[in-house]
Amino acid sequence: MNGSLYLFGKLGGGYTQYPDDYTVALFREFEANIKSDIQLMIHRNDDLIYYAYIQQLSGHNNKYIGICLVYNGEMCIDAKSLYNIFEEQIKNCAVFGDILEFTNKGDIISKVDKLYETSSVYNQLSQSIYAKIESGKLGFAPLVKNFANKEGVKILNEVSNEEINRVLNEYCNVYCYIGNASKVLVGYSDKLRSLNQENIHLKSENDRLCRQKNRTIPVVVLSVLLVIVVFWFWTYANNKSKELDDKEYTITSLEKENEGLEKNILRLKELPSVLGKKLDSVKKESDSLLLQVNQLKEDTANWAISNKRLQSELENVNNNIVYYQNLIRQKNNEINRLNKDISDYKQIFDSYRQSRSNTTYPYSRYVTTNPYRRY
Repeated sequence: MNGSLYLFGKLGGGYTQYPDDYTVALFREFEANIKSDIQLMIHRNDDLIYYAYIQQLSGHNNKYIGICLVYNGEMCIDAKSLYNIFEEQIKNCAVFGDILEFTNKGDIISKVDKLYETSSVYNQLSQSIYAKIESGKLGFAPLVKNFANKEGVKILNEVSNEEINRVLNEYCNVYCYIGNASKVLVGYSDKLRSLNQENIHLKSENDRLCRQKNRTIPVVVLSVLLVIVVFWFWTYANNKSKELDDKEYTITSLEKENEGLEKNILRLKELPSVLGKKLDSVKKESDSLLLQVNQLKEDTANWAISNKRLQSELENVNNNIVYYQNLIRQKNNEINRLNKDISDYKQIFDSYRQSRSNTTYPYSRYVTTNPYRRY
């Protein structure tokens, strides 16, 4: 979109805007010309055109909130629809308690002092407004080049597209003073104000009934002494007590309903924070899982390298086993040959000994088998 968004206003800590730049002088000029609950102020400076929506807060205590959309080289030909978009965003800021909030009395007050503290709300607000604009609901047209550029202010009493577009070709400043506040916001304020007044009235009625109930006690005591009117006083006191109980029950029910509404409002206010914490938790869990996946990928790569190395070593071991098996087979063959040779030599030797033992010598009485042995 060919434009930018600003939030500005006078809140709890005085004047503030986001983003904070050279536009502060223009916005303070808008502030000086606030004359009604709601106003649409438009300013043209050459090719730049500023559409600002300003709403005063409760009590007219010089506190207000404003949204400004700046376009470059083109103008919005449907200013009324743009006004409605601004009004809806201000309503959301008040109802959901992002920048504004309702008091128990139904007044709209600022929740923050400085708008830079709500940068996340600004981002959500910008996305919402840009999405509505880009959805095609608004029309745009190039700025007229033969701009009269009249000084001063042209004041209009209502948001009329034809009148605004015509006047913007002549005047630098066009102010539309709408008057009353948004019907939706007034409805919320009136409802809260009504509930608060009803709560005050019910508490006052409860105090009055309690005092009235306390005054009936002496009457009951005297009625016991006056036997003739005992039954009548007893019936009267019983009816009054029942009436008081019914009213107390009604008061209790309304107080519980009011507490329930306040709790619901608190839960709605806390919901963005809770969702934000859950989102942070999911992001942390996702980051943790991503680290685990990366670690598993790294471990898998290391295991693949180790597996290749082990396969290579296993292949070498298998080759060595085959080699040594062949070597053992060769040695066993050699041992078998040696054993056969030993057996053959043993047979020859035994045969030789046998043949020697069967030979007789004439001097066998004096000579041993070995003729060279001495006695």
